[in-house]
Amino acid sequence: MEYLHQSALAIDFTMLLLLLLVQVIIYPAFQFIQELHFRSWHEAYCRKITFFVMPVMTVQFVEASFLLVQHFHLLTGLKFSGVLAAWYLTFSIFVPLHNQLRLGWSLHLIEKLIHWNWIRTFAWGMVFLLSCILRFAEFSPIAQ
Repeated sequence: MEYLHQSALAIDFTMLLLLLLVQVIIYPAFQFIQELHFRSWHEAYCRKITFFVMPVMTVQFVEASFLLVQHFHLLTGLKFSGVLAAWYLTFSIFVPLHNQLRLGWSLHLIEKLIHWNWIRTFAWGMVFLLSCILRFAEFSPIAQ
């Protein structure tokens, strides 16, 4: 069980770090890619980022689900809810926005990505914070 808690921290930190990189560096850079090259660049970006992000998201979902079942508690429920919120935002907002951007460069859509990604970054930040609390706080149902 200790291994699961250690890996949960690593997984949750990885997701937060990925989202911060996307938020602070990648999405703002979309604005500076020439319209002529944007479609091919964006298609390659989506394919490559998915290769890195989807496995981590999947492992995080499995880990949060397992933790909720093994240690049903307000904190594990909040963590699981944060993961679900991030997934919901990803598939209900970001996938459609990226699908629209596949048609071509749009400052309006890029600004929407940047705006909404702050909310998704906050969700994954809360997941990481809850993992830290669950791992280290004395009152945690799983702290050792």
